[in-house]
Parts: sequence; C-alpha cells; structure tokens
Amino acid sequence: MKTPLVVATLCLLLALGASAHAKEGAVARLHAPVPADAQPGTLITIAWSLVFPESDQPFNACGVFVQLRSTVAAAAPTRAYADGGACRAHPKGEYEATIVVPAGGTWVVEVGLSGTTDIFFPVVPSTVIATSTAPRNELPPDLAVTIIGTAIALAGAIALIAARRTISPRPSM
Repeated sequence: MKTPLVVATLCLLLALGASAHAKEGAVARLHAPVPADAQPGTLITIAWSLVFPESDQPFNACGVFVQLRSTVAAAAPTRAYADGGACRAHPKGEYEATIVVPAGGTWVVEVGLSGTTDIFFPVVPSTVIATSTAPRNELPPDLAVTIIGTAIALAGAIALIAARRTISPRPSM
C-alpha cells in the first residue's frame, strides 16, 4: 500500500518541478525604447513580450510585472502589474503596464513574475533581437521537460489507480 503512495508522490513532485522549469529560458523583449529622460514621479507606459527565444513561443502568465530600479541605492524601486491587479490570459505573450518613474534619476528596467519568490526574466532592449546561436532540430528544453514531467505524472496516476483496484477488501465474517 505504501509503494503506490510513494510513486504517486514522486510523480507529483517531478511534475511540479517540470512546470517550474518551464519558466526558465523565457526573455522579456521591450517593444520600444524606454524614455531615459523621464522625470521622477511621472508615469510612463512600457510594453513587452515574454517569449522563449529559441522557439519564439509566447509565455502566458498572471502576475507579470515591470519594475524600475533606481541606480541610487536609497531610492525605492517602483512596480506595476500588466494586469493591473487582475489575472487575465496573455496567449500571445504581450504585456503592458503604466509605471511611476522612481526617484533618483537613472534606472534599470526589470520584468518579472510574482510568486512565493519573484522570478526575473532577462530584458532584451527593443533595438536588439534575441536569436539562438545555432539552429536546433529538437524540442526547446522547456517544452521537452514539461512533456516529460506530464508523462511521468500521468504514469504515476495510472499506477496509483491500478494499485487501488488490485487491493480487494477483506471478507467479512
């Protein structure tokens, strides 16, 4: 009885690890240059795409934000969510947020995903196109890991169901 439970637990952990790994490799591509001369306290709108550059597949998520971090240590960063606090689908991986320019002058654009621990994506300026160094004929690593993790989770679920069906109740006396 313990073996199916252990197998199911391991499969669940592998599947969860695969979904977390699926975020790796995504980059944020800015749609336009961010105005460097914006004054602190003013609002600017930043638009970007989240994609996997090797396959150009979009990254769809809730809780995606843009953050402006001042290069002055004492100045607090500002953050704005693409959904404005709501959770909407982004099937094309397109995001936009209006954000307050932080105090302190010069700043850095960061794009991330909120969670228990925030995840930050590499930011590609609008004047640079991210390309892979060599053409690939295999699945992108993030997609391959997701498929394998899902297959393992399904196999574990099937094994658990099969194990429960083979256990027969004790005859009553």
